[in-house]
Amino acid sequence: MEEEFDIIKYNQEFLNLDEPEHKQEWIDAMQNMFVHTRGSLPEKILSERRPNEDQTLYKYRLSIYEPITTGSINRAIDTLYRIFQSANFSIQINPDLDDYLSVKKFTGQYFYSYIQKFVVRRMIEDANGLLVWLPSGEGLTNPSEKVQVKPVLVYSSNIVQMDDDHITFYQPNESVLINQGGVDVKGKVYYTLTKTHIYRHTEKEKASKNAYELEEIYQHNFDMIPAITLGGNITEDDYFVSYFSPFLPFANESIRQYSDWQGVMTMSAFPYREEVAEDCDHPKCRSGLILDVESGDTATCSKCNGTGYIINRSPYGVFIRAKSNPALDGNTNLTDPVVRFISPPVDIIKYSGEAWQDLLKKAEESLHLLHVVEAQSGVAKAIDREEQYSFLIKISNNIFDEIIYKSLIFIEKYRNLSDPFEPNIQKPIDFTIKTESDLISEINEMKSKNVPVAFLLETTKDLARKRFSGSVTQPRIIEILVSYDPIFHLTVQEKTMLLASGTIQNEDILKSLFAYKTLMEIIAVEGTHFLENELQFIFDNIDKGMQKYLDKEKANKTLNLDEQKMV
Repeated sequence: MEEEFDIIKYNQEFLNLDEPEHKQEWIDAMQNMFVHTRGSLPEKILSERRPNEDQTLYKYRLSIYEPITTGSINRAIDTLYRIFQSANFSIQINPDLDDYLSVKKFTGQYFYSYIQKFVVRRMIEDANGLLVWLPSGEGLTNPSEKVQVKPVLVYSSNIVQMDDDHITFYQPNESVLINQGGVDVKGKVYYTLTKTHIYRHTEKEKASKNAYELEEIYQHNFDMIPAITLGGNITEDDYFVSYFSPFLPFANESIRQYSDWQGVMTMSAFPYREEVAEDCDHPKCRSGLILDVESGDTATCSKCNGTGYIINRSPYGVFIRAKSNPALDGNTNLTDPVVRFISPPVDIIKYSGEAWQDLLKKAEESLHLLHVVEAQSGVAKAIDREEQYSFLIKISNNIFDEIIYKSLIFIEKYRNLSDPFEPNIQKPIDFTIKTESDLISEINEMKSKNVPVAFLLETTKDLARKRFSGSVTQPRIIEILVSYDPIFHLTVQEKTMLLASGTIQNEDILKSLFAYKTLMEIIAVEGTHFLENELQFIFDNIDKGMQKYLDKEKANKTLNLDEQKMV
């Protein structure tokens, strides 16, 4: 029998226990990703290149740093959203849970939008971080009410303890006021999750016997801890690094090279101005010093600032060349100009600029997400797409098998512990983003090869979603018509052939011809909210509205398809 977790004893000592073995590695991996995803200052990356660099120069390099890698990695993260194309996956859950997830309860987002916008990005940044599901609302104290469920993303740096039977983390978004030495300060709040309970540790005044007050928040009895490690590539030491970790070596080096290029540009990109020095013309100046005859003290000349020369400064810097004296130094070359400009060589500037750009390009290529060159041969392009597919399927499996599946399990158990419904997930198998032209070609090819109608109709729906991506109404109209009219996808000529062969009847043709017109007439009267009804209710209304057209055409006895137009 499993030993019961002693939370009372744990509350007294949890901050004195050893932290997770690889926590520092977690933090290092997270901070290294933040340099690229959030544009954090690359202090460690630059200091490693020149460990003995003067601090003034080092601070200057940091002050002019620009996050050159942020655009590349964020574009790569954006490409992950193709995983969530609705046509690519399906999820079957409890209808009550489906209704619950269809409301913006998750940081102002729907459930799947929250996973896509917040969790996926954090997974890339902090692979060892956690997605924790906590109960809230009236259900915490009122058994007749179902609890609300809120997600909390926990940075790996805030994980205090992590074991098979418990997890403790610091929650920086919560605090309590405590009095220390007569001053109110914010006390810290920690949470501990076990397989049966959720506890909160609230900091108390230092004079207290126990530094933290223990509060039982909820007894969930899941027999599992409601927390999910975000995940990434597993290391030999059994901790995760980001799926985007291959980006780091080239990206880090591109930052170093970029910083060097900035230095080269500052020092060597512009011509130097050289002047012949003129002696300071202050009457009392002697080599930059002014002597007080009475006291014998000396002071710096205010006109030449102690140099002994009058210097004309430029924003690009001035180099002083002493005026030659042929009688003293033997220099008889009196043809040198008083002012001249010296252009430095540009080879190093060109090399440095190209070097950091090449390194950044290699970093992008390492992710297999941003580069499928159209000019490549068919074989090369297929290899690139295969690498891209393998990369996406690895990330997709983690998102659906771990993050989404377990999240749905936890939410379902919080709200229906007595009889939880296990989610059924069909994961994505295709990550291609098809254009309208691709879908039209696919439809034509399906028709030519007599592909089953179900596939053809689904592709037609995809085309509608693509064509009317900014509209909710139009894709729904197409979905209704496709479901209502089994010959919706056929041309007039194809319908005529089916009629001639006896496969369909006159009434089938008429319904196909007038379905769209009838539906639009209903929407004009009822409004677009009519489309939110169940399909059978909509079909019944279309049948009623279409009856006048059917009666009229039957009275004509002769059906001329060429004269019929869809309005």
